[in-house]
This record gives sequence, C-alpha cells and structure tokens, in this order.
Amino acid sequence: MPDRPNNPTRRQDSEQPRPLAPITGWPLAPLTQLDRAGARGLVADLMGSGPLTRQAAFAVAAAVLTRGVGAVSETFVARLKLEGFSGDRVGFALRRRRVREVIAALYDVPAQAVPGGYLRALLRVQEHGSTRPGLDPFAHPESYAELFELMSSEPSAATHSLRYCGALRSSQVQAVRALPAPFLVPEIVRGLSSPEQVSRAVALADFLRIHVPEVDDAGLTAAVRQSLGSGNVLGKLARRLLEQADSLPVPELPPLDGLRPLRSAAEIRAFAATMDNCAATLIGEVATGLKMICAYRHIDEAGAEMPLAVLLTPMVGGNWEIAQIVGKGNALVARPALRAVLRRLMTIGLQVAGPAPEVYHKGVAELLGHYCYDTFANALYESSEEAAIDDDGEADLARIAARLDRITLAA
Repeated sequence: MPDRPNNPTRRQDSEQPRPLAPITGWPLAPLTQLDRAGARGLVADLMGSGPLTRQAAFAVAAAVLTRGVGAVSETFVARLKLEGFSGDRVGFALRRRRVREVIAALYDVPAQAVPGGYLRALLRVQEHGSTRPGLDPFAHPESYAELFELMSSEPSAATHSLRYCGALRSSQVQAVRALPAPFLVPEIVRGLSSPEQVSRAVALADFLRIHVPEVDDAGLTAAVRQSLGSGNVLGKLARRLLEQADSLPVPELPPLDGLRPLRSAAEIRAFAATMDNCAATLIGEVATGLKMICAYRHIDEAGAEMPLAVLLTPMVGGNWEIAQIVGKGNALVARPALRAVLRRLMTIGLQVAGPAPEVYHKGVAELLGHYCYDTFANALYESSEEAAIDDDGEADLARIAARLDRITLAA
C-alpha cells in the first residue's frame, strides 16, 4: 500500500520519528470540529506533521472560523473533486493532498497561482513563545488570508519587507498594511513584534507628518536609509528628522516681558549655541510635550541684563513647573536674582514645587533629618537669617515677625 504524502508516521530517517507537537490555541476548536465531522484522527495526525502541513491546517482552521465548515468544504470539493468524501472532505485533503493544492483550494485559485513566497513565509511563522518556526499558528487567524493577499499581489516594499524580516508574526503582517511606504524595510518590520509596537510606529509616522511637513516621502526614505544599522532604527529616524522641525508642539504661555518660548528645532539649536548649554539634546522631549525651553532676559536693579535659560516640565492639570533656571554655560544664578525671577515667572501661572510657606520651616525640618538641597522653594521661602545676608543686611521684619508668631503659637 503506498504511503500517504503527509503521513505523520513517516520517519525523517531510518532511526528517529518526527517529534509530536500538540495543537494549541485558536486552531484547536475548528480542527476538532473537522475531526468530529468525519475526519477522525485529524488532530492527532497533525501533531506529528511537518511545519508546512501544520501551517496549511492552521490556514484552513482560520477559514473555518470566518466562513464555516460548509463553505470551506464546498470550495475544496470544487477544486479538488472530493465528492466521494462527504464527511471528510477537508480532512482528506489535509492528509492526502500536497500543501500547494490545499492552499489553492482554500483560496479558490489554481495551484500554479499559489505564490512560492507564501509557502516559504508559512515556514517562518513564529510568534512569541514558540520554540521553532512553523510549529505554531499566527496569533490572529485573519493573518493567513492577509498574508496570502499580500504575497499574491505585485512585488512591493510590503512583500519585500515580509520576505526578509526573519521570524514572521501577525503584528508584522498588520504593520505592512498600516505603515507608510518609506517605513517598509525589513529592519523596521523585524522589530515590530507586537501590536503595541505597530501602533507606536504608525503614531510616529503621523507625528512626523505633522511636525516635519517639509519632509516628503523621498526625504523620509532617505532618512530611513541613513538610520539603518544597529540600535533602534525608528528612534534614530525620529531624532534625525526632528532636527529639522519648524513647528514643535509648544503650548502658548501668558505674555511676560522678557520670556520667549522656543518653538522650533532651529531656535533651540541657536539658543544652545549662544548659551553654551545642552538644550539641543532636548528637542525630542520638547516635541513630545515632556519639556519646554524658554529664553528669559532678567534685568537687575542696577539695570544689568542677564540672559537665562528656563526649563519647564508639564503637570497633569495642564500647568507647567519650573524645573531649571541657569545662566550661560549652565552657570548657577545668584540667590537674589533667582528669587526675583521665580516670583516674576509665578505671576503667569508657572509653578514651583515645594512645601507651603505657612507649614514648612527649614530649621525644624533639618532638626528632624529632612533636608531639601538647592530647591527653588528654599530660594523663595528661606529663613530670615539667609534673607538678611542676601539682601545686604536689610531684613524683612514683617516676615520675621510673622514667622516668630507662628512658632510661638505652635509651642
């Protein structure tokens, strides 16, 4: 009796049989349905089948989920002439026909129209947790039909990226249908191993279109090629393109004489060069709303002008907190000037993190072992002795009296 082409009991060599691998996940229910409908032993046979036969069975199971057993059986009957096997049409085809014929019947095309690239791609299916390629199904059943549609179309960047991306996952099939053409390179698609990563890549493409509108598809393609290599390709690409951003998403602040928010990458780079600081390294954080950089011109009591760099960070409620105030070359600002700048910036709603002056007493806190070093709150609400030194001996008597009253009441 001749051996069946896909007989799972056939040995790979004369010594060792093919190892068995269970059918798990979403294909188990539809394949069990076929097993009980007449294809007795189908699931058990597939446990010992090769990777291509298993993948063909998973593709059939996906079609059963979407089209039903009856519709799939009718397609198989029409293509493979299986009228004599009423209860075992699909199961018989999976056992006795070659994979190319099964795929052709499944998608209702001639056998010679089945792309070899599709069959080779099936051998590379390997989702997270799978021990070897071709053993387990795609995470999403619809990926089999989507992959067949892609591989059956004309050669394109999408098919090229899938062909050379290595292990194949549902997220990558989804990615090539959602990403713009310049992003369709194997190095990028290879790294999109989850739906979350695909969503991030699509969001990045939209983000770059909005904030770097002057870069067309040709420029984006060139930037992608320049970013290829080791490391995070999309991260390097975003940083490279944001260096050209003419309009960063910097919100409007209430007007304040001397304060100028920086709204473009060119402005930030020029400011960094003038102030001899590292503001240019924060362009990505400004673009994503994590930071705001402002140039501030402070004029002291003597009329001397002092250029300052002000770094703001966002708060959940929509306000902005003052994170850093430095001079040229990141020089520290003298305490009297810093206090004056902070108080002026607070007039337009900018916030300073720290305890409320009605509660906090630095000396008591330090006695309890709680220290706050070089905070803006200390500059605003320092002790009366520090204020007397900073103000050249002119103590704020009202503030000292109020503080003494609070200490007396607390005692």
